Amino acid sequence: MEHKPDAHHEHGHHQLTYHITVDNKPFEWHQPFITGAEIKALVHAKPDYGVWLVVKGPEEDEPIGDDQRVELHKRPHARFITGPKKSTEGGPERFMPERDREYLAEKGLTRSRRSSMAGSAA
Repeated sequence: MEHKPDAHHEHGHHQLTYHITVDNKPFEWHQPFITGAEIKALVHAKPDYGVWLVVKGPEEDEPIGDDQRVELHKRPHARFITGPKKSTEGGPERFMPERDREYLAEKGLTRSRRSSMAGSAA
């Protein structure tokens, strides 16, 4: 089943509303595309932060550049995350922000699985 954006009647013409999520916060967007810079502006992210399109499952999320357009008609319920571009992996979990722990749990990456994945890379 294909997801379709909501259509609202406004002054005699349809305006499409796309429902997106950025850093677990819902937003409505009325354009058929959004850029990385616009995504960061929605959540007041730092200019040097990165933006990623969340990909379901264990695959890597897709980085989105500041000037890169994401076509929302193809992803009307897209989920994005923002954050520092450099990784801080390897730190103890008790210092990991709750948002990051939730994200890893959603991806199915438990602490033991992350540890075994790190060990297998050596």
